[in-house]
Amino acid sequence: MLDLLRAWDLAQEDLLILRPDEDLASAVRKLLERAESHPGSPCGIVEDENGRFLGTLSTHRALRAIGGAIEKAGIFESSRQIDVDRAVHALCRMVGGHTVRDHMFTRVLEVAPHTPLPEILRRFADNMGHFAVVTEAGRALGLLELDDVFKTFAASMLSERPINC
Repeated sequence: MLDLLRAWDLAQEDLLILRPDEDLASAVRKLLERAESHPGSPCGIVEDENGRFLGTLSTHRALRAIGGAIEKAGIFESSRQIDVDRAVHALCRMVGGHTVRDHMFTRVLEVAPHTPLPEILRRFADNMGHFAVVTEAGRALGLLELDDVFKTFAASMLSERPINC
């Protein structure tokens, strides 16, 4: 049964779409809202105005950008105490002046809708990634998380294994 499954069978179709010129603060707000309503790792699909897939912005990358701004401002260097005013100022300056394009990931693992499950797993292992974007003709059709693949394998293995009483 597992060898019959394709990327499209497991992909999440309800995508969070972001635009490259969208400000980072707006994108972070959308990612946080997404985290509350969807299980898994919140990830936004970045598309241009024509719907062409450009990359992704995950909560992980957004947090790295924010952490980088705090580190660059030197807020933690001088003492154990945090200068809250400097921290807030640095974050406002960073988040207000950056766009999704500044922090999106463009070397995303892409798979075609018809890619078989074993091939998807191999590509995850080769790329050390935890999600892939299902694309066709330059457009994002779905998001496939490694957790979804593992859950599918686990469910199949548990249903095929005889129970010894």
